[in-house]
Amino acid sequence: MLCRTSKSIILFLIPFSTALSHDHNFGVGILAGEPTAATIKIWGPKQTAFEGAIGASPNYDWRLNYHFGVLFHNFKALTAENGDLGLYFGIGYRKIVGKFEGDRESRWGWRTPFGITYLPRNKSLEWFLELAPILDFAHRDIGISFNASAGVRFGFRDKRRIGP
Repeated sequence: MLCRTSKSIILFLIPFSTALSHDHNFGVGILAGEPTAATIKIWGPKQTAFEGAIGASPNYDWRLNYHFGVLFHNFKALTAENGDLGLYFGIGYRKIVGKFEGDRESRWGWRTPFGITYLPRNKSLEWFLELAPILDFAHRDIGISFNASAGVRFGFRDKRRIGP
């Protein structure tokens, strides 16, 4: 099981190492909810971003939970006086590691997150709320579950601004 978990974590890190090597701006922070985790987001071109988190899943006895994916933002749909307010959606992968019923070693699934994000002007912060329906696979079972979380990320970039 440790070997499979190590491979999964390496696969989790590949998109982030590739994006960081191209000197894109990025943010790191925390998620509260399901999961409770550390999070990173790396902005790409045309209001896209790679996003991921690693932490614990309160709905699954605090087992290791990680996810990653790509997000597509729309900052024209909503307006905010003191910053950028945007909607986003995406597609990604989620895995929960640990023993489950019937000796299953993990659960994995496809996430389709959507949410709202706020980037205050002249600040290196991003506040966001997210809901992510998940098509779960565990051994021979298929089901649907949800992630719901709120979070904040601190941005790292020359202009002290994250986002588009």
